[in-house]
Amino acid sequence: HILLNGEGDSLPGRRAGDVVCVVDVARHPRFQRIRDDLATSAEITLTEALAGCSVQVEHLDGRRLALRSRPGQVIKPGSLWRVRGEGMPVFTQGQARGDLLVQFSIIFPDRVDTGVAENLAALLGRAALDHSERARDAAQLEQRYLEAVDEPQHGHHSRL
Repeated sequence: HILLNGEGDSLPGRRAGDVVCVVDVARHPRFQRIRDDLATSAEITLTEALAGCSVQVEHLDGRRLALRSRPGQVIKPGSLWRVRGEGMPVFTQGQARGDLLVQFSIIFPDRVDTGVAENLAALLGRAALDHSERARDAAQLEQRYLEAVDEPQHGHHSRL
């Protein structure tokens, strides 16, 4: 609602009425308005999440923005990032604008080669287990392997 005090009809000898504007915001296929901010989502690969990404977004006004992460930043699944001043106009503050919010989903590979997995573990700070440690752990633990759940078949159980 937008209230315009004293801008309504007036009668002689009486105070002018107020005008109340009711604004209904239409849904958009890529953006959602959250007060003065504008929210959208983007998908990036696991490599981009870890090593840097550049995502193109076509803004409501037609401009094409290249949104980039800074070197060394890691984008986690579901994390929310902002671009200041690229949201909706702030009604009471002239040229001020809200922020553009981007929520990221990360596309993971379906499978990783064993050698690549060991290299990743070493690079990311978790040393690959040596065979003697694996043997000791195997003697103390019951080993079980995870299996992927087919989401269309088990859709109502896939989100806990």
